[in-house]
Amino acid sequence: MAIDQNVIRFDVTVHDALAMNLGQVLSNLMSNAAKFSSDGGLVEMSIAGDGENVRIAVKDSGRGVPDEFRESIFEKFSQADSSDTRQKGGTGLGLSIAKAIVEHHDGEIGFDSEVGIGSTFFFLLPVSKEPVPGHEQRFGRPRVNQTSA
Repeated sequence: MAIDQNVIRFDVTVHDALAMNLGQVLSNLMSNAAKFSSDGGLVEMSIAGDGENVRIAVKDSGRGVPDEFRESIFEKFSQADSSDTRQKGGTGLGLSIAKAIVEHHDGEIGFDSEVGIGSTFFFLLPVSKEPVPGHEQRFGRPRVNQTSA
């Protein structure tokens, strides 16, 4: 899947259903980060684990999330600027879809933002301590597998 935003191009390859779901979440977060960053701006992705969860974050250098929009940002069709003259396109579904996917995999999604500085959107997924060959399901939902090296 390829995503074009501003002058940035992402190319993502997925290999199974769990990867497809996580790819969709990353696609939505990275697309938003690119959309709300200026041309030539930096979008950073980080992945960290603490043994219990994997945290994946996408940080932009955009305009940040206005205070009045924070409570509704993950709702369907939610847009900070929903006027007919808005400069940024989109349906307002990306973050809602990302939230649904992350929660389906027993995860959490959130963000930190400072107006005029930028935002970091992140999601946490639980790490399975058990071997999970072929992404078999535990408690009815796939988990991120922690393997020992």
